[in-house]
Amino acid sequence: MSISQLKPLDTTKMFGLSLLLTQIKSAPFIVFDKKLSSVSGKVGEPINCYYVIINQGDSTVTDLSIVENGIPSEAWSFSGDSSILSWKSLKPGENITHIFPITPTKSGNLQIMPSTMIYYDGNEKQKHLSSMIPFIEIKGSRSIGARANLQGYCLFIVAAASSVLVPLLLWWVSRKGVSTTTKPKTN
Repeated sequence: MSISQLKPLDTTKMFGLSLLLTQIKSAPFIVFDKKLSSVSGKVGEPINCYYVIINQGDSTVTDLSIVENGIPSEAWSFSGDSSILSWKSLKPGENITHIFPITPTKSGNLQIMPSTMIYYDGNEKQKHLSSMIPFIEIKGSRSIGARANLQGYCLFIVAAASSVLVPLLLWWVSRKGVSTTTKPKTN
């Protein structure tokens, strides 16, 4: 291709692209993450929940609020003050970290759903969801030596022993009724 075959640049398209890039550049870019201090725990022992909010854009966001609707109340207990949080603004490059304890109330593999964050970017209300925490393994509060567990083990041993001893006893009793003496042979 020679230089004479090149078409001149359409400056109207370039102006539209640069305007679009300017609008994108001045928009806030918010990162919202939720983490736990541990991926396992025990019933009744608190685990810290962390919110991390970072403004990686180049404009300020205002009226940030988090509504905690992802932690199921039937599996976790936490302070009511932690269910709705708010901040006035978050400037470019700033971050917010909020930590609060949550306590598991039942054992098993528990799931924590995303939380909702709402903020204003100067023009309109925006909504973000945090990351989801798939499964947290929560163990029961009983230890192996607990009284209820010990009673269960004893009951199991008695049942197992009786399943072996009862047939053996029946065989022995039925065998006593049969004479084991042999008659002498006569020719």
